Amino acid sequence: MLDSKPDENLKNSLLAELYLRNLIHRNKEVIEFNLVFDLHGFDCGAPDCYSTTIKFNIPYVKPVSFPKTILFSFEEEGCTIDKEISREGIFQLQEESEIGVNYYSKSEKSNLVIQKEGTRTNLYYFPNTTKGKIQLKSINQFIESIDEISEESKVPYTSVVMNMYDYSIFVQKE
Repeated sequence: MLDSKPDENLKNSLLAELYLRNLIHRNKEVIEFNLVFDLHGFDCGAPDCYSTTIKFNIPYVKPVSFPKTILFSFEEEGCTIDKEISREGIFQLQEESEIGVNYYSKSEKSNLVIQKEGTRTNLYYFPNTTKGKIQLKSINQFIESIDEISEESKVPYTSVVMNMYDYSIFVQKE
């Protein structure tokens, strides 16, 4: 499946799984991110009736490098949202290592995390956080410590696309 993707730079980076699942695309000199989070709790794994979408671009360089700041757009829409929410913000790079990147937005009080865990890549959006609360090395412990009933606002948003095991749906038909 990965052989069907032409960009070796993206295939050999932390972003390989997002590239494979069509969440990122190269457009000339930028990498465009269109991250749709449609799982807002620890329920059955079926998409919620609303979604949170985060879009941004980073410069396309070899090897892939993450900038210190990212201007992003944030949108929420769906059945539980009376009026679509749309705004912009800035992510500041908090951590970068061989296992991932962690960005924090002061205006949204949130973290965006792309994390490699073995052969799996995790994509998380943590709403309602404070700067420094989310760290790459302790994400799993943080998630395991959440009591969903009393701490629902701490549950990270995730994506159905990142949880799919059938890669055939990601093959783009010519």
